[in-house]
Amino acid sequence: MPPNGRLRIALFEPRAGCCWTPPFTFVGGYRLAVVPFDPGPENVPASFALGDTVRGEAIAPTGDVDEFTSAGTPGETLTAGFRLVQDAVPSGAPITLEVVDPATRAVLTYAYTPYVQPGGAFVTGIPVVVPPSGSYVIRFRGLDGPGTAPYEFFVKRGP
Repeated sequence: MPPNGRLRIALFEPRAGCCWTPPFTFVGGYRLAVVPFDPGPENVPASFALGDTVRGEAIAPTGDVDEFTSAGTPGETLTAGFRLVQDAVPSGAPITLEVVDPATRAVLTYAYTPYVQPGGAFVTGIPVVVPPSGSYVIRFRGLDGPGTAPYEFFVKRGP
């Protein structure tokens, strides 16, 4: 809840293909529910060390968000890589890796993949610039859609 105690709730109709934009054609009732939200991973620790490959987690169920924390030298540029362990469901639904400054919650960079890469390769070269606080968050989620998939990731020094 924001400090002012007020929220704005917007309802959108998904359009086939990509976007949540007008014109809308749905007419009918809807349901609004308050759902508890925990951005922590469900199966592995939320903190990781530079050079670790984090395995055993997935974006599941639909709408899941997983946030992992680590630390580094402020201003240092690190490199992240990630891959899907299985193709996303539904097929082609993009799963994102976002680098977030925990102090401001600003997304510093992101990358996404909708498929298992050829040969099981990692999507690499994702820059992680350590914020002034020395901490950063790696966040996984579906990109504007219902995608689910297991994934692995790492953050290391160098390219």
